[in-house]
This record gives sequence, C-alpha cells and structure tokens, in this order.
Amino acid sequence: SGRSHGSHGAAQPGDGAGEREWARLDAASRRVERRKVLREAVAFFERALRLVESETGDDQRPLAQMQRHAWAHYWLGRFHCELMEYEKGIAHERIGTLLGFKPLESRVNLAWAYFEAKAYDQAERAFRDAETEADKQRPAGHHAEVADAPGEEEPIDELLIDIHLGRAFLYAERNVKLEAAEESARKAEGLISLLKDPSHQRQQHAAFHECLGRIHYRRGKLDASDKEARKAIESSARSGAYCCLLYTHLAKA
Repeated sequence: SGRSHGSHGAAQPGDGAGEREWARLDAASRRVERRKVLREAVAFFERALRLVESETGDDQRPLAQMQRHAWAHYWLGRFHCELMEYEKGIAHERIGTLLGFKPLESRVNLAWAYFEAKAYDQAERAFRDAETEADKQRPAGHHAEVADAPGEEEPIDELLIDIHLGRAFLYAERNVKLEAAEESARKAEGLISLLKDPSHQRQQHAAFHECLGRIHYRRGKLDASDKEARKAIESSARSGAYCCLLYTHLAKA
C-alpha cells in the first residue's frame, strides 16, 4: 500500500489524528507537497510522544497510558517509512508492536518496512509473524471482521491481502520460491474479489497483476509478464507495473 495541524489539543489513540494526517498525505499530489505533509506529521507525533513520555505514572489507568505511548510510535513508524527513513521507521514500528498496540496492523507495517528497506530475511520472518497473528485474531471458522485488540481498525481480510501480496513480492524480488510466490498472490486475489470498495479493489487488483507480472518475468515467461503488467496499468497507474513492463521489453529485445 499505505497524513499546519492547528491545535489538536492532547491527541489520543482513537481520536483520528493519525488517520487525518494520512488523509492529508493521500490528498497531496506533488512530491514536494507530500514530503511537507510527512515532515509536519512526524513533528506532530514527536511532540505527542514527548508529552506522553513526560507524564507521571498513572496507577489508575496504566493501560491507557501505555496505549498512548504505543500509538505515537505506531504513527511515527508509518510516516518515517513513507519518507524512506527506514531505520527510524522500523525502530518505532518495533516498539509499537512490542507494546501490543494494533498487534496485527503493526506487524503488517513492520514486515513491509523491512521489505522496502531490503532487509529481506527480516521481512520474510515478519510476514510469517503477521500471518500467525492474523490466525490468532481470527481462528478457523471465526468471522470477526476487525481484530479484537487495542487500536485495530483495518479488516483482517484486507491485512491478509497485504500479507499475501507482500510475501509474493518479496519472493519475486529475491527470485526464490516462485511457486509459493504465485500461491500467495492467488490467496490475495481471492480476498481482493470480496472487497466492497470499488476504488480500493481496483488498486489491489493492480497490485496483484503487477506482482504476478514480476513472478512471470522471473520465470522467463515474458509474454505472460507483459500481459499482467498491462492489466496492472489499466487498473491503476502503478510505477512498479511500468518498471515490470520495461524490464520485460528489455528482456525481449
């Protein structure tokens, strides 16, 4: 996949501050504007974290105090990773995960952060850990839409799409376990077909087709790779799909 603030007062988990910043980021069309929004978001959550860390211990509400701490780390991790400051982002993501805030969402974000930072061994372990957490949050036969854990908001199926696609992209990037990569991508495809938001479904279909194109490219199936990359571009203008198409054309030349 994937945020001036004015006066928010003392921001709290669940007050939508992180989501508002993410929405601002999505609305920013130019790269310079996006970086400005990201820097402002990081500054906001750094202030929030300093406020939390300056609080005296609350014996009456220790859990709420811990969640405020984890909430600030969670959003700092996401925004630093968007800035491609992966070392800082991963450090914050790991703290958020250890503190148990958004235990599934934070694990998915951490896995993608490792992948984007090219820490591939850690990424593979993190995707496996995220899938284990998803299974724990929704055991077989149980149909909870959102994990019943502190801070969780994203539907489990949508996070599983990110897990399956992430693992498939990872294997394609490393040119290993390509059969498992396609199997993982196909699992994501099945869940994508169930998405109710047409725009989100279109974007995820584009990610699936790009992923499949990259797997075919690694297998030397250049015509199939070309076809999937074009399907991805038709669904959503993903830079990765254009790269896949370019690599395929260069290999054909």
